[in-house]
Parts: sequence; structure tokens; C-alpha cells
Amino acid sequence: MVKFLKPNKAVVFLQGHYAGCKVVIINEGTRDSPYGHYLVTGIKKYPNICICRNSMDMIIAR
Repeated sequence: MVKFLKPNKAVVFLQGHYAGCKVVIINEGTRDSPYGHYLVTGIKKYPNICICRNSMDMIIAR
């Protein structure tokens, strides 16, 4: 079977808690530690929508 997840590659998680986050693969794993390591990049929480109100009480989302 061909291994396509190799060190120094950038990938994007599609499912789970980190869905949509960019990831850099650090290593594949060795005999001592069978699991690979990766570094998750990006922001932890997206900013909220800024809602401004004018004098007429109309809500404007920016």
C-alpha cells in the first residue's frame, strides 16, 4: 500500500473537532511510537459577527 501522508506535507482535516484546520505532518511514527505527530495551525475560534445598530433600530451586520 502506498503511503501518501509523509512528513513536511500540509493537509486539511475534513472531519472531527479540528475540521477545516490546516495541519503540517511532523513525522510518520517509529517502532517505539507507532503513531505519527502533526501540528494543527489556524485560529482556535472564529470571530463573532459584528452587529451595529443605527438610530432607526435597524440591524446591520458587517
